[in-house]
Amino acid sequence: AFMTDPQLPFITAIHSKGRISIKRDAEKGKFIRIESDGGSLDVVIAYGPDVESVKKLMPTDSNAAFAAVKGYYEKLLESRIETPEKVMDQAFRSAVYNLEYNYLAPYGWIECLGHWHSVWHQQHTRGAEWLGQAERSRKCIMEQARLIFADNQIPNIQPDGKGFKTFGGTNQYFMWEVRNYLRFTNDVKFARAIAPLLDRVLRGTFDREDPDGNMLFAWGLQIGNQEDFVATPHDGTAPTIEVINMMKTRAEVADVLGDKETARLWRSRAALSQGNLRKELWMTDLGRFGFFVDPQGTLRPDGQYHTFLYPAIWNIVDSIDQYTTVRHVRDRLTGEGGEVYCSNNFPEHYSGSWGMQAGCAQQPWGAWALSKIGLNNEAYRPLKATAEWVMNDNLRGSWPEVDGGHTPSYFSPPAGLYIASMVEAVFGLKPDLPNKTLEISPAFPDRWPEATLELPQYSAVYRRKGNAIRYEVSTTEETARTIRWKLPPCSVKSFKINGEEADYEIKGGVGYVELVAQAPASQKTLIEFSYGDVNYRINYPRSIAQGERFVAEATGVRISRVVDRAGLFSRSRIENSSEVEAQISEGLLAGYMEYGPLGELNFSRRSVFLECTSPGGIHFYHPLDFAVLPRYEARLEGGNVLIRNNTQSLLVGEASLFVGGVPYLFEVDVAARSEQEFAVKFPAKVLSPGENMARLALPGFQVLELPFLADDVEVRDDALVPLDFDKGLLMADTEWQSLRFFQGQPHVFVAWGEWNQPLKSLEGKDTLEVPEIPGLEFAINQRKFVPLSRKIDKPSYRQSLSKGLYKKFYLLLLPLVDNHDMFTEVAQVNVYNGSTCVGSKVLTYPGDLDYINPMPHPVGGTYRGARDRFALLPLLDEKSGDWEEGKAPGFAQPGYWSSSLPVVLDSGILTVIEVDLGEPREADSLVFEIRGEYAAFGLLGIVAEKFFDPTVRTVFEFESADSLEGWKLKGHAFSVAPVPHLFTTPTLNSLAKAGEPAMGKAVSPAFSIKEGDQSLLIECQGGKSEDVNGKQSLSLRLVDARSGKVLEEIPAPGSHVLVPKAISLRGMQGRSVRLELIDMDKRVAYAWIGLKSVRIKSNDIN
Repeated sequence: AFMTDPQLPFITAIHSKGRISIKRDAEKGKFIRIESDGGSLDVVIAYGPDVESVKKLMPTDSNAAFAAVKGYYEKLLESRIETPEKVMDQAFRSAVYNLEYNYLAPYGWIECLGHWHSVWHQQHTRGAEWLGQAERSRKCIMEQARLIFADNQIPNIQPDGKGFKTFGGTNQYFMWEVRNYLRFTNDVKFARAIAPLLDRVLRGTFDREDPDGNMLFAWGLQIGNQEDFVATPHDGTAPTIEVINMMKTRAEVADVLGDKETARLWRSRAALSQGNLRKELWMTDLGRFGFFVDPQGTLRPDGQYHTFLYPAIWNIVDSIDQYTTVRHVRDRLTGEGGEVYCSNNFPEHYSGSWGMQAGCAQQPWGAWALSKIGLNNEAYRPLKATAEWVMNDNLRGSWPEVDGGHTPSYFSPPAGLYIASMVEAVFGLKPDLPNKTLEISPAFPDRWPEATLELPQYSAVYRRKGNAIRYEVSTTEETARTIRWKLPPCSVKSFKINGEEADYEIKGGVGYVELVAQAPASQKTLIEFSYGDVNYRINYPRSIAQGERFVAEATGVRISRVVDRAGLFSRSRIENSSEVEAQISEGLLAGYMEYGPLGELNFSRRSVFLECTSPGGIHFYHPLDFAVLPRYEARLEGGNVLIRNNTQSLLVGEASLFVGGVPYLFEVDVAARSEQEFAVKFPAKVLSPGENMARLALPGFQVLELPFLADDVEVRDDALVPLDFDKGLLMADTEWQSLRFFQGQPHVFVAWGEWNQPLKSLEGKDTLEVPEIPGLEFAINQRKFVPLSRKIDKPSYRQSLSKGLYKKFYLLLLPLVDNHDMFTEVAQVNVYNGSTCVGSKVLTYPGDLDYINPMPHPVGGTYRGARDRFALLPLLDEKSGDWEEGKAPGFAQPGYWSSSLPVVLDSGILTVIEVDLGEPREADSLVFEIRGEYAAFGLLGIVAEKFFDPTVRTVFEFESADSLEGWKLKGHAFSVAPVPHLFTTPTLNSLAKAGEPAMGKAVSPAFSIKEGDQSLLIECQGGKSEDVNGKQSLSLRLVDARSGKVLEEIPAPGSHVLVPKAISLRGMQGRSVRLELIDMDKRVAYAWIGLKSVRIKSNDIN
């Protein structure tokens, strides 16, 4: 039967031995009913664009059709592995049929049967080639090549054969496909056809990702698969390594074609890029590459799994540096089950495909890297973790995008990578047919007694008994074998190839030795050897403070050299070839502790290496991994100081706690590697509401800064003063997306979704009270803020201050930071007195800021509830080299994210930044400036805590009409009021009541100038005064109350922002005076004057 539907562009054909009838239903529409009198029913269904094509697809014998399908899959599933981990075998089988299910000839493999039906990043080809399906890979490559865009970008492909672009493109994946296919096939005809197109792909990549031509590359979203919110906006590690590989691929194609000049060209360019990468992004102190460096030169030190794994996998660094970069993944991005997480750039490892997850896409790379650095007992674990997800009771053989998936999805890219990494990383087979070689470098765990691999063109059988190993590898192609077998430090007792004693070499690695040998070209190679372990031990502290003496003692090996590339030792020496005595360098944690506990967790783990030799002459490097600690840490809470001594010596003597600039002395006695609490009393009157900054001077001149929260602080009602912004600078919150280039999609959720207006909760509000800080109330401009952004060329903002003494400033911020700003300094607040900086605070992310996503939010929302703002990590003892808090998936915890106070709105999270000057300081301006290229901010409000000098008394302060007691107002100009479009703080001014043309005079009651009075301090504002018949049109006059003589006159300052002025009172002591505020200007612009406060500075305490 044939069925058509005008809404569907194809014909459906049905063949069955049963009775077929076509039915119609009001709800279901047209459908087919097939009935049989027996207990079973066979049905064959085919689809096609027309009747003729459907007839060709439709078999005449359904039994034969079913038998053909069954036979096809039986043959396909002969590709298998057999290991002691049965779940891994089952996952391998499911990977094989998942690739088959998702194949769409001739374009390639669709992303997922369940929902993503297009041909996206083609990571599948590497697995398909192992399954003997290289022809599918070739067709996939050629279809992508045929559809290349005019800008030289390789397309993704829709099921209808049309190309499309997405994320950061797929050029890098395309070059993988070419490289792997060529190594599997040595297809010279293919190489000749594809070479010109590779030049286009490289040209397009260079044009788009390296506009400055420095051979360091940016990338859009997804330089690695399944990281939807991760981009590399400027010179980055992973994109540069990918382009290095692309250039090397072009060189390999040239090699196949005998084009030596082109091969040399691209290898030299790759070498230049690799050198620049090392120069600009290698972090010597940490032993790994950073994520990327922005156009301002700010390095992002913490990237994703590929930032750390690719340098090892692709030989970008040597074995020592391979160890340190992969060690970071083992420390901070590996879970208990061996699963590798994508990044720590988010406040949790949410089970989404966005860049923080442990997904199936990450695990093969973990296996490849662990295998590469000789960690045979770990290399299989990421793949086992994948297998356990795939084969759980919910998925039963379908492939999820991320761990913990509950819905069968048949997600196909990692299925291909699972096959490839199992064969290459665990069974260790790496073909290179253009050079007619096969590398054999397996990473079987010690606990596996056997393993078998069966593929159409390759097979391998592994057996182990104790330290005796037998490995037989068979191939359909006759190739020479290069054996590179990484083993624990050992001596090889016997080594045979094909039953004959053979030559071999033992090369030293980091924590391993490598057995290297060559076997002649063959289709079958039997490798047999046995070895004896080097029995040795090295004792050393697993955690140690900066500046401390470090001792490592070895038994069973001789130490010949210390390799300390990171500069962890300020000095070191080797005693009797068995002991290293060294001094830990100072300053190793400088620049990292500012990120709070997350910074200490992420950057404290370091490694040095000992070059060792066994009694039998076996050379290797042994890594010493340990945590570097601050010498001392402290915490101040509720009048109690907790002091932690991480050194190896007693801390004893007199300590000084400086609060408000005043020292409070107490005795301390803290044993080595311990902590002790001490009570210290100091008066609350020296404190500010909220966060205060104390300084603790310990015996031995070590000074620590201690932020702490003050309890029950009483301040004058007029001490906390909201400051005004220039209304012309304000931006509405609906425009916030324009302030930065948002690299990742957390911003898409906020910008386009439910939370597209982060200040929506402030609609109609002119003030925002912060109840956690008594008395703190910001003057805000409803849903507007002062924008700070390099993108709009406004990287800084200067706030003028009334000249006077200040103790503290509070800033209310909308921080526009994200996972691309991790572990960087993003802004700085400086307080100035003239050109002298009297206070400063650098803002870091994490450390000082929360992401703006409101609660609850699964992506990027860093605030999840009450936190201990100034928490310390748990105390480590000498035998503990790491914190449980640093392990995935717990790290990076929202509870450690920021020490600042969040303001939680329904529409977003704001941050209160508190800048404590420590003690009262003269100041006249505050400057907020951005650091780095991409972070942006909305500044909603500033509150200054004024310090009221006992030598200064207030004469007049204008807050409301009640402030005019005793004043006489003449004309219709003056009132006490704000002018909302210019300033929100009430002043006595001639603008608010009747506009600029209004004229009048405000005359104060008389007041006395006393003995010792030095100056009159005023805050004024206004338009531009003119000279009219020898008199100022807009001015403030100081007048003798008895004679009416004008003693001093100050013209309006020409600014609606309050400007501090001072009038000398020399010679006026004993007089009675008054003030006159004059507006005799009838112009329609700049024709007003205002006064906020009047104070007298004396040399006597009043």
